[in-house]
Amino acid sequence: MWSVMFYVPGLILFSALGVMELENCIMFIRDSMPFSDFCFMMCYIPMFVLILTEWMFIGYMLAIKYRFNLINTHLQGVPEENTTNTVNVMKFHAKSLADASKKLNGVFNLPLLLLLLNQFAAMATLLYDLCMTVVDFGQEPNERLRDIIKSGGWSMLFMLEMLALCRVCELLEVEAHLTSKSLMRLTKDGGCLNSLQLLSVLRVKITPYRLFSVDMKLFYTMFGAIATYLIVLVQFDMAQDYKQMILN
Repeated sequence: MWSVMFYVPGLILFSALGVMELENCIMFIRDSMPFSDFCFMMCYIPMFVLILTEWMFIGYMLAIKYRFNLINTHLQGVPEENTTNTVNVMKFHAKSLADASKKLNGVFNLPLLLLLLNQFAAMATLLYDLCMTVVDFGQEPNERLRDIIKSGGWSMLFMLEMLALCRVCELLEVEAHLTSKSLMRLTKDGGCLNSLQLLSVLRVKITPYRLFSVDMKLFYTMFGAIATYLIVLVQFDMAQDYKQMILN
């Protein structure tokens, strides 16, 4: 099931980005150099490397989350008597999954940080351009509508990428926490210290260089910051335009 959730949105996203990037290449490259020689190298290769890195990470996280979910499903049907062997086996598998997620977090520290910074800057720029296009009534209607659709489409794609990344990381964290709770419930000889150790071992958080956690809180925080930034900039630009109209 997780493979369907991974491949289908990935193909849709790759196709949409490919079509929209083609327009960007034609717009910015055709006047200075041959489109056929340089578009693939300058536009598509960097974009697809970035998207492929992000989607590889999401795929790894989905696979680990799915396996945590299998452990949780199995533990829910285990009776509380005579569970020592089952619990030990499930602990081993859960610790292996937690270790794998932590190692992946370490490997993808720099790509994740650069990706999140790029997404934040891109969404802020695109949404600002979208807002200024919406309030620019002096532009030709057809050209204005075209710019709105283009900026809105790019903004939506970047938002969906960020949503997928944050949502998958949060779901993995929740599944790992449920596994630790189920194992603590079934552990016979577990005291307070053992429970804390189990929680610590199975605690999964995706944190690029431990600067912040990648989850839905980050998603909402980023959009809150972008909204504040846009409100200030749009008001400032409108005030400047109004002042310029008065002076003229």
